[in-house]
Parts: sequence; C-alpha cells; structure tokens
Amino acid sequence: MTRSCRTRRRLFGFVDVNETRDIASSRVEGFDLITRIGRGPRAEVWQARTSGGAEVALKIFLPHLTTRPGFLTQFEKETSPLTAVNHPNILSALVRGRSGTSYYLAAPLMRSGSLKKRLSEGPVPLATALKIGVAVLEGLDYAHRRGLVHRNLVPENVFVEGERVLVSDFGLSLLEGRSFNDGDTRSDLFSLGAILYELVTGTTPDAGPVAPSRKVSDVPARFDELIARALAVDPRERFGRASEMALALRLVSPQTNGISERHRDAMLFSISGRLITVSMSPQATVSHVESTLAEIDKVVSNQGPWRIAYDFGRLNILDDNVRAALLRFHIRHQRNLERVAFCSPRALVRASALVLGGSVKRVPWKSFAASAPMRTWLEKGAVE
Repeated sequence: MTRSCRTRRRLFGFVDVNETRDIASSRVEGFDLITRIGRGPRAEVWQARTSGGAEVALKIFLPHLTTRPGFLTQFEKETSPLTAVNHPNILSALVRGRSGTSYYLAAPLMRSGSLKKRLSEGPVPLATALKIGVAVLEGLDYAHRRGLVHRNLVPENVFVEGERVLVSDFGLSLLEGRSFNDGDTRSDLFSLGAILYELVTGTTPDAGPVAPSRKVSDVPARFDELIARALAVDPRERFGRASEMALALRLVSPQTNGISERHRDAMLFSISGRLITVSMSPQATVSHVESTLAEIDKVVSNQGPWRIAYDFGRLNILDDNVRAALLRFHIRHQRNLERVAFCSPRALVRASALVLGGSVKRVPWKSFAASAPMRTWLEKGAVE
C-alpha cells in the first residue's frame, strides 16, 4: 500500500474489510443485525432487532480497538453514565455489554438521521436553528450539572426526530479516538456555537469567522454577538454555562405574541455570570412580565444562588397584577435568590410589598446604569 493510500485511509476513517466481515457475519448475543447504517474507524452502527422484536441502533466497537490494553476499563468508565442519564434531549444508552469479543452499546433507533444529513441539504431557517440550539443546551445543562461533558459535539451526534432534538454519544471521546485537554464545559458550548453557525450559514466557521448576518439576510445582531462569544478564542470569554447560552439564544428572537413593535422592549433582561438584570418600561403589562419571568424561571431554577437587579427607574406606579406576578416569582425561587435589588423611587418599592425579609435592597432613584449604590451592594453586599 502506498503512503498516499494509507493517508487517505486514515483521513476518511476506512476500516479493514476483514474486521467488517467479522462483525457482519456474526450475531451479537441478544440482537439480530439487520442493516449497517454507519461505519467509522473504531465502530460500526447497525440497525438491529432485540429478542423482544424492538429495533435499536447497535454500536459495535471494532476488534483493533477492543483488544487494546485498558479498553475494558475505558469502556466501563465512558459508557456507564450513558445508561443512567434521563433527559428528553439526551439519547441515553438502553444497554451496554459484551458478546464474545464484541463490545456494544444499544440506543433507540433514530430514523430521521442526524444534523449532518440535514446540513447536506443546505442551511436551515434561523427559527429552526434557535429551537435546535435551545434543546441541545437544555440537554447539556442537565449533563454538565452532573459532571458529564460531551467533548465531541458535532452534527453527527445531534438528531432531530419529529419535534424531538437529542444529543448522542455523551462522553465517548476516548473510545472514539479523540482526547481533549480542555474538559471544561466551555468546550461543548464552543462546539454548539460552530454547529449553530453552520446551521444558519451553511458553512463551517473558519478562524475569525465572518458574522452570520453578512452571509444571511434577516439575521439579527444578537445572533452575531452570540456566535462571536461562543466561538471566542479565549475560553474565558465564552459562555460559562449552558443555561447562560440558552438564555442568550432565547433572546435572539423574543416572542412578541402580536405585541406592537413599540412595545417589544416593554420588559427586557440579560445575564452576566450569576447576575440577571431586568428593565421594565411603563408600557409593560402583566402579559409581558409573565412571559419574561417564564424565561428567567428556566435559568433561576438551576445552579443558584442568583442575584436579580430590577430597573424600575421609568415607572411611576407598579400595577397590582405585575406586582403579584413578581412576588409569586420571588417566593417560588427565594432559596435560589441570593440578592434582589431595585433601582426605583423609594415610595414605589415600599408600596410594592416586594420586600421579602432581608433579601431586597432599596436604592435611591437613579438610572440603572448609573446606580453606583446598587452595583456596590450587588458586588460586595454593602449597606446604605
């Protein structure tokens, strides 16, 4: 075999014909192999049928990998979490095992194919990409909070089955022949940023990628900013948590529910670290507030404690229904809220009955950006 031929085999993940024949001609105990649906340098994926008649995707690792010293230890380490996860956006393994010299993982069969297949047909609408991204991030958040990092998040490992979006092959980086020094969750968020870029533009991001809005019309600046942060060269400049990136993704295209354009900014919020800032305009209705709080709820429910700062500087009165919605939110999450602050007239805060014990700090009437007392209190816990 020539050197160039050997290089091509290595680059394109070809496997020895003899190894393929060994698997195809055998019956993995408990499964009937039907059709091979994927092949890589270290494993094959088969459509298979269990003894009970259910069809599954059976991933069988090839002999040249399974005979290596230490494979069994690595197999048990990397596949054990996959049989324990339980989240609607994670494709968990149904069973793992060994049949003769073959090691395998069985998972639900995804008939619609992966994002790689969808990308072969071209870019997708922004709304579709946002929906896929949020679903993936919800799965990542669940896994990250349990110490599980994917490390190989690529289009081949994301499946869209009807309305469901599922991430597969969590934590199989070493079994798949990939070793990453950066085991931080930011590596997964970087990878998702690259997937989102490709979904929207139809091209992979190069070094210093062109802003998506320069390639596709009607892409908002917020999406450009999100991609730039997700793909930052310095990991410290990326999103720190999946929940933080999910929030930013939801804010790319806020749901207006038929609200007129001039009321679009009635209630806005942003997140930085563990601080959530909320700005409310006089046009904000209880519908605005409840919709916004529903989004914040998804963040505050996880990984507290959080700090929330409200800018009520433009308000002269707080509607009773709005006040009640905020109070319900605070009571529901009081264990996860470390500090809640208001930048508003003292009379408004006092009349709102939003103070819960010592958790709320009243600050003088100032615009939010210029509220030095609030910033000091949030950062250092200083008193007036």
